[in-house]
Formats: sequence, structure tokens, C-alpha cells
Amino acid sequence: MLSSNIVFDCGYSLNPLIDLGQIHGGFTMGLGLLTSENITYDLENGRCTSASTWEYKPPQSLDIPVKFDVEMLPSHGNPVGVLSSKATGEPPLACASAPFLALHAAITAARSDAGLLGWFSLPAPATVDTILQLCGTTPDQLTLS
Repeated sequence: MLSSNIVFDCGYSLNPLIDLGQIHGGFTMGLGLLTSENITYDLENGRCTSASTWEYKPPQSLDIPVKFDVEMLPSHGNPVGVLSSKATGEPPLACASAPFLALHAAITAARSDAGLLGWFSLPAPATVDTILQLCGTTPDQLTLS
């Protein structure tokens, strides 16, 4: 992802730098949840089979937007929040649905170009292999450069 712009109402910020970190972190966690963090289990014994980064892919430095702008709105305090503050970590997680929906639109365009019309389901996480399959890409079409 090249850029992301988030406008956020923190209420009365107790510490703007901590809030900024929470916003960045929440969004990045949402990106991982929706695009790469595929948790799998053994059907026989229920053990997690994606217990290391060989199988489980959390967001890494190159997954974070290159340009990541956050604007915190002027104070509109929360009358029931601690010192009029608002949550800053959880709401940005939901903002990560925007890149997920952009992936859906891109896959729709790729499918149209490939002659694959009609409805399709995009599961979360939308991993690279899932995206390639939905686009109708075959292994012989992939090249390393």
C-alpha cells in the first residue's frame, strides 16, 4: 500500500503521541487481520499449525503504507470518557476494511479482464494465493524478475 490517510476524533487527547501510535498500530493490525494473518488448525488434534512466521504472516515493515498520514480532529471531548478521551486503538482497526474492499475491486477488474464474470467470495484474510486464484492466475503466468 502506497498511502493511507486517516482523520480521527480522539476526543480530548491525553497524549497525542500515544494516540498516534495507537491509530497506526490499530490500522496495521487490521491490515494483517484482513490480508495476511491466516491462522490454521490441525483437524485431527486441534493444534494450531500456523504457530511460527513460516506459516503465519503478521504485517511487516513493508506492509505498512509508505505515506501514512493521520490527522487528529480538534477536541470534541467524550462526556463519559476518562478525562473526556476516546478510544484510539480499536476504531482504526475497522479502517483497514478500506484496503480490503479495494482488493475486492481490483480482483473484480482482473476477473473481468480474464473473462471470469459473476459473483465471487473474498474471504478474510485475503492472502496472496487466494487473490491469485480469484484473479484466475495460473502458476505458469507468474514470472520472477
